[in-house]
Amino acid sequence: PVLKLDKESIDASVGDTVDLNIFTVYDEGTVLDNPDVTISINGGVVAVDNTFTTNKEGRYEAEFKYTYAGGVLSQVLVINVSDNEKPTLEFTNGTPKLAFAETGKIELPSFDAKDKGGEVALSVSVTFKSSSSDDEELTVTSETDGYSFNADSEGTYEVVYKAVDQAGNEATRPFTIVVGDKTGPVVEFDDNDIFIPTTKKLNDVFAFD
Repeated sequence: PVLKLDKESIDASVGDTVDLNIFTVYDEGTVLDNPDVTISINGGVVAVDNTFTTNKEGRYEAEFKYTYAGGVLSQVLVINVSDNEKPTLEFTNGTPKLAFAETGKIELPSFDAKDKGGEVALSVSVTFKSSSSDDEELTVTSETDGYSFNADSEGTYEVVYKAVDQAGNEATRPFTIVVGDKTGPVVEFDDNDIFIPTTKKLNDVFAFD
């Protein structure tokens, strides 16, 4: 008999399901129906239903074996799995946008990331964009339900959420926080006894000294 593969190698992406039904067994020139061919990946895991799926990039070897009365036939298929897809950032309370705040402790929302390749490293950075000196990288504290940093000066702060997967693919989501005085002015009268009408009619005239 002869064991033949339709191709020598296959290129795939992380998370793809690779169809390994690419083999044919001939016996004296006749194609055998449903030959008992086993497929193992990297000498270990046996492919189920003649398919292969992985969440890790790399080079894999699928060994096809056909056992018959006179011995064993073997062929090897190379599967090159790549990961070029960025993680997807997800925020618990909606995507952050331009925000306004006062000086002091500023709380930032938490976030997570999904990636076909598995584990993802998460980080948050805050930079104070100074108009008179070099930009300042601030310390970000991880909280139970998010992050925080201290804004000691009025001005613009750039916040960047970042997720990096095992293949080095990086996804970022920046937004800006403007820190300043949010308290509105208060109108005060010199004479505390001044009369301020609470009701008025059309065409009424009020005079203030």
